[in-house]
Amino acid sequence: MQETKGFITAIDGKKQNPKKKIYWTYTINGKWATKVVTQQKVANKDKVKFTLDKVK
Repeated sequence: MQETKGFITAIDGKKQNPKKKIYWTYTINGKWATKVVTQQKVANKDKVKFTLDKVK
């Protein structure tokens, strides 16, 4: 994973594309995360899902 200022920019070589408004986002237990990845705390049983998708 690569990040800049707490925002995910690439995972496993798959990079975001700001020109096309495609970004990495993530959810925790099905809810959008409210903090940047470097500040978000998770518990052992939390389910974290990262998605590379177009953001409106």
